[in-house]
Amino acid sequence: MPPVNRQPSEPRTPESGGRRVFMVGATGTIGRATVGALVAAGNEVVCFVRAGRPTPWAVGLPGVTVRTG
Repeated sequence: MPPVNRQPSEPRTPESGGRRVFMVGATGTIGRATVGALVAAGNEVVCFVRAGRPTPWAVGLPGVTVRTG
């Protein structure tokens, strides 16, 4: 897939090439790096984390939604 030239805060559309990605394990070191890379590539990321796990790194990050369970 060719790189997408858009800002992560722009709305995702099929034409923009971005995808909505469901991420499990986003609170670990590799998970955080993966989320950052996915957002930088223009994707919207939904992170599923365990209840009570701290996610301050994701607060306010455009393109990231945190869900707990």
